[in-house]
Amino acid sequence: MNIKAILKIVRQAKDLDIIDLNYYYSSEQLGIIGTRFQPVRYGKSLRIFFKAVGFCASFIKQAFIYITLPRNTRVTEEILFFFTTINQKRALSPVYDKLPNALCVDEPARFFPLLKIYLFSLPFVARTFSHFFRSGGYIRDSFLLFFTDYLCIYGQYVVYRLFFLRNSVKVLVVANDHSPECTTIAKAARDEGITTVYIQHSSVSEIFPPLKFDYALLEGLDALQKYDSRGASPTKVFLIGIPKADAFLNDINTRTKLNTLGVCTNPLDPVEKIEELVRTIRTAFPDMDIIFRPHPGDIKDAWRDIATANRLEYSDPLAETSFDYLKKIDALVVGNSNIILEAVLMNVYPIYYNVTEFEDYYGFCRNGLVDAAPESPEEAVENIRALLNERPNVRSRARSYCDTLETEYDGTSAELGAAIISQLYDGAADTSSWRPIADLNNLEAYRLPR
Repeated sequence: MNIKAILKIVRQAKDLDIIDLNYYYSSEQLGIIGTRFQPVRYGKSLRIFFKAVGFCASFIKQAFIYITLPRNTRVTEEILFFFTTINQKRALSPVYDKLPNALCVDEPARFFPLLKIYLFSLPFVARTFSHFFRSGGYIRDSFLLFFTDYLCIYGQYVVYRLFFLRNSVKVLVVANDHSPECTTIAKAARDEGITTVYIQHSSVSEIFPPLKFDYALLEGLDALQKYDSRGASPTKVFLIGIPKADAFLNDINTRTKLNTLGVCTNPLDPVEKIEELVRTIRTAFPDMDIIFRPHPGDIKDAWRDIATANRLEYSDPLAETSFDYLKKIDALVVGNSNIILEAVLMNVYPIYYNVTEFEDYYGFCRNGLVDAAPESPEEAVENIRALLNERPNVRSRARSYCDTLETEYDGTSAELGAAIISQLYDGAADTSSWRPIADLNNLEAYRLPR
């Protein structure tokens, strides 16, 4: 590759806003520090030293890994689907499967080797330190915990840009709006003149950043209104419903009684609180079929131990999709998790039991998606008991979250998304069959006619 082109991209990388691109760690509203990670209050210089040592050790390790990687990373596909978690992949796959000229990056290390990312990050060590020394409060704590993540944004940007220079990608599709990998590859794509598309992989909170993509294929009015409230954005929005729910339209729960209960967790749930909940439920219902499922990003032995100790069936979230799991249950006890919305879509009754400091993170209680929010394990038991002989239908509650729900387009969200991406590949989205949505302050948005 032309050395002048590489140097030009490296110079452009100097101006990256690595704090904005790393919204997941830098945003005090999201509050990752203090919940999942504890702030550093002492030994700060030592902390940075160990980060540097860890970076060097990982560098050496990646040098050996790089030797085994294929050298030819050219691709013929011109639509690229990029994901970093299994939940993101599951959100994108139904759309990707309908686009024959698309590539889903299952092995990111093959296309974006970590060794190259490290190498292109090295010139920016001093610049990253400068950001650290000029920051304060929450952001400074985030640098102390995630210094390498901030530094590697520079290298990721350069490696992504070089990949796009080498390959004829026309459209990039991602499923996260605030993780550094997704925001950085989207920035690199936009700077190369590539159309960027965002598809939700989960429900949206009011504390997410403004949209920074060319197009967003959102699930429903709830997500649209939350993004619109976040400020000015050039993103054009289409409401397509929830593609990953399409395949389960014929599996919607029609049972009138509660036979099988689900209990789920999220990564912020304290183990001891969930253990107390599960033990209380099992004591109250010694013979009930109960299936326990942790979040796919939070697999640990403690969850499986709780299931075993309380005679619960265990659902492996890496092997079983959330919708396949929901097919088996009639009601669900869970805190701040998008599986509440998926449960309602499957007509599984949700009971919101929150044991974290984030009250109603997604607004599910406020918006009427759930009506049972017990504050103790004993209250949860009473809510479960009320469902034993009369389990209400709840699917219609999700209308503001899934725009195609109970319309003629129900079950066609993946087709709608694939059609729009195909149009973008050909040049521009066709809005002739869509209707503009009024009363928005910052976004241009469309929905299908009712």
